[in-house]
Amino acid sequence: MPEIDPNIIIMVVVGTLSSLYGMSKYYTFRVSENRKQREHLQSSGK
Repeated sequence: MPEIDPNIIIMVVVGTLSSLYGMSKYYTFRVSENRKQREHLQSSGK
C-alpha cells in the first residue's frame, strides 16, 4: 500500500459532497420551477 496524502482524500471527499449538494439543490430548484409553471398553466387554462 503506497502512502496516501490525507489532504488528497479530504479534497476528493469535499469535492464529491459539494457536487452532490449542488446537483440536489439544482434538481429541487428545477422541480419547484416546473410545479410553478404547471400551476400557472392550469390556473390560466380555466
